[in-house]
Order: sequence, then C-alpha cells, then structure tokens
Amino acid sequence: MRDSGRLIYASPDRRGYTSPSPKQLSWRKRVNLLWRIKGMIISWDVPMTEEERDKLTQAQNLIKDVVRDFTKNSAALGFNAVNRCYFCGNPAVTIDKDGHYVCEKHNYSGQNVM
Repeated sequence: MRDSGRLIYASPDRRGYTSPSPKQLSWRKRVNLLWRIKGMIISWDVPMTEEERDKLTQAQNLIKDVVRDFTKNSAALGFNAVNRCYFCGNPAVTIDKDGHYVCEKHNYSGQNVM
C-alpha cells in the first residue's frame, strides 16, 4: 500500500472524550421532547366531530403553552437555559415588535428590554 500523503488521525483510546453527565443526558431528553411536540401538526381539513375539534384545539393550546414556557421551566429545573434568537439561535437580548426573542444582530429597534 502506498502512502497517499494524507494525515489520518485515529485515536484508539479517544483521548479528550468524556461521556455525557447525567444532567447532560436529561437535557438531551428534554430538548428531544420539545422538538417532538413542536413538530406535531393537526390537520383541520379532516372530517371530525365538534367534540373532536374542541379536544384537538385544547391540545394545541396546551402544546403552545408548553413550548412558550419551555426555557423558563428549564431554568426552574436547574438547567442553564437562556432565551434564543428567533432567527439565528444566539442568546437573545430583547423582544421585537412581533413578540420574538432577538439577538443584538437582529435587534432592529435598537432597544434592550431584557
């Protein structure tokens, strides 16, 4: 076999790798739950009874409440959670006129309220 001149790094003992702590694992489970409930879509063009429609509306409102309060509740559970920019995911500094958390880059109003 000829040497291709490429440097290949393979660490059999995985130096520098540490397994996740129990807190990191529970955070991953919590965020996974958030992404799963954020992805729930209720199709309203399906034939259903008024009772089914009311129950699904209640479920959708509960999901919105959980998603909206997720960061605050995560901090209450002891996680280092911060509000993130709606557009890029950086830590937020304020809330824009549409009610979205925004970072300094996306803060077009120039005000800091947080």
